[in-house]
Amino acid sequence: MGPGIFPSHLDGVDAHIVHACIFGELLQHPVAEIGGKNAVSLLSKKDVYGSRTAAHVEDGFAGQYSGLLDEFFGVGVFCVLIVVAGRALVPALGIRRLRARLLDEFPFLFEIEHKGPFAVGIILIYDNAKGGFRCARFWVLSLFVCLYFARSLRGTIEKLVGIFNSRLILRRSAARTKGKNPMQPREELTQLIGAALDAAIASGKLQMEKAPEITLERPRDEGHGDWACTAAMRCAKEAKRNPREIAQDIVDALPENILVNKVEIAGPGFINFYLNNNALQDVVSKVRSEKGDYGRGTVPEGKRKINIEYISANPTGPMHVGHGRWAALGSATANLMRHAGYDVFEEFYINDHGVQMDKFGLSIAARYLQQLGHEDAEVPEGGYNGLYVNDIAKEIIDRDGNKWENADEHERMVEFREYGYAYIMKMFRDITTRFGNHFERWQSEREMYIPSDEFNGQSPFDFCLGKLRDKGDIYDAEDAVWFRSSKYGDEKDRVVRKADGDYTYFASDVAYHYWKKMRGFDHLIDIWGADHHGYIARVAAVLSAMGYPGALEVMLGQLVNLFRDGKPVRMSKRTGEMITFEELIDEVGIDATRYYMLSRSSEQPIDFDIDVAKKQDASNPVYYDQYAHARICKLLRDASGHSGEENLDMDAVAAECIPSDVDLSVLTDPSEFALMRKMSEFGDLISLAARDRAPFRLTHYAQDLASLFHQFYTNCPVLKVEDENLKNARLALCDATRIVMSTTLGILGISSPQRM
Repeated sequence: MGPGIFPSHLDGVDAHIVHACIFGELLQHPVAEIGGKNAVSLLSKKDVYGSRTAAHVEDGFAGQYSGLLDEFFGVGVFCVLIVVAGRALVPALGIRRLRARLLDEFPFLFEIEHKGPFAVGIILIYDNAKGGFRCARFWVLSLFVCLYFARSLRGTIEKLVGIFNSRLILRRSAARTKGKNPMQPREELTQLIGAALDAAIASGKLQMEKAPEITLERPRDEGHGDWACTAAMRCAKEAKRNPREIAQDIVDALPENILVNKVEIAGPGFINFYLNNNALQDVVSKVRSEKGDYGRGTVPEGKRKINIEYISANPTGPMHVGHGRWAALGSATANLMRHAGYDVFEEFYINDHGVQMDKFGLSIAARYLQQLGHEDAEVPEGGYNGLYVNDIAKEIIDRDGNKWENADEHERMVEFREYGYAYIMKMFRDITTRFGNHFERWQSEREMYIPSDEFNGQSPFDFCLGKLRDKGDIYDAEDAVWFRSSKYGDEKDRVVRKADGDYTYFASDVAYHYWKKMRGFDHLIDIWGADHHGYIARVAAVLSAMGYPGALEVMLGQLVNLFRDGKPVRMSKRTGEMITFEELIDEVGIDATRYYMLSRSSEQPIDFDIDVAKKQDASNPVYYDQYAHARICKLLRDASGHSGEENLDMDAVAAECIPSDVDLSVLTDPSEFALMRKMSEFGDLISLAARDRAPFRLTHYAQDLASLFHQFYTNCPVLKVEDENLKNARLALCDATRIVMSTTLGILGISSPQRM
């Protein structure tokens, strides 16, 4: 018998995949009488299939058995022969032990119309999918079908195909996760649960179109395991089944995994996973091996390149504390996303175009004239009154004397505007450098209106305007130029050029954001103050019109409320009654400023208590976290004999005092496991916090890690323990904690001191 009786898409299948089974529709024999090995002659895999590999089938197998049935209708003689053979052979085979196995794995076989026995091909499929059938030549001859039994057999075949495909799904999933690092548990467990659900759907156990998105959460109670999954409850409504039963199906389908010690079903259908001790102990080795790269992720091409624009203050005065929050948030978000695998480009957009810049120049001119004795000189309405304006005017007098006293008013305004602009920009660059921001581009708004070769000799704005007009999204009305933003989800159309010929603030955004996309970024993130919420829809509309829907993401930041002695400190740039960003970090320090600015979600206001931020004790959270790091450094210095030395390479110090073959299995104290469990969360923390643009979660993580370390330090002696193996293991645990703490603080832009 040659390959001609088989469908062409199966020609060349390797012997590791069973593609057919024998159905003996024997009304007179109960299922208990089924049994036997080699029920029919078995063909050599080379004779039938050639030499192609199992991958050919595994990638294209799903759903193809139902077509097999139709193709076999044309070989009636063959079917009859198989029926006869089945009737003759099956009664003589009689392996009764298979009945319970069949009933457990294929309960639907006992529910079909004729209740006939199915020959050992079923068991071959079962054993092969389980990996228990080893002989390559144990191939079933083929699948026989009789028209008389077509209806019931078709349903049965479809269910068998579903089960077979479900086995393939689980095998492929297990193969993907086999050998992966066990300390990325969320990703691995998510894949396995998803495969189990897909398998249940393929086999017909779950009557659903598609499995829901799998999410894992940390149980609030550590007694409920390391990870909890709610997938069963999310499936219950559509599948019309009890969620605990679905949870049991998922658990039963999960392959064995060295990561997991046990799995429990709790409550209405929670699936709780408990990591085993070895997996937790291995995190220490992983951290110490990867060091600062621990927790790094990867992001696929097409989503990696990110432009994040933040602060973007008007160069008309010093940064206020709100700008300080954007400085901390933008920097930490960029660092976090880099650690998660993104390619991040930090950018400062300088709002140096428009009426406010002219008012700034006029404000300096008024102070200049006042210092020269012109008491009637007045700051223009909406101008700037801060003391820094006096300082700029004094510098001009020191440089030029009364040169500008009787100059043309416009000429003087332009000169003073540009001088003040340079003065403020130096302040911006100095303070952001000091604060640890690393802007790769300082983009002037003025460039949006300067012709450029990049835009075919046009300005970026005119180039964009032309493209939008060609698309029918620009029109003229009321002597102004309008963008049809309502077409793309904005509440109304927007003016880009006013009737007097001046550009609106929005006009610059039109050109700037399109330019950013032209520079090759996959995604744009802007950090704005909450008062700019109304601008989001119009800027997003521009990008949609240009063919980039969804390219813009805006993080809105709420206010910072300063408190001193329990009382609010008022701040206002234009009245001069304010505490500047620079003054704040002068008083409380960069680390404390960054920490407090990042301690809450950007969507929530921050109450910044200056007095607490200056404290050098455990009531100050940043001090508490840094002290944990410094305490570990002292342990390592003492263990290696470097007690009095400064500014050491702590990785090298740790290598001196901790053997490379340290035995971590001796770490069994609950305080030790708590630390290891917290460190095992780090990779998932990075991934999820980066996804949600939530660096504030790292401040909470650092607090938890520091607290657990201080508890460990209290409960578990390190250098004074008599057991040398235990001492080395605890030093390794301390070193891993140091690395994770340093990495966490580093992402936040906070230092990790070796001494305090």
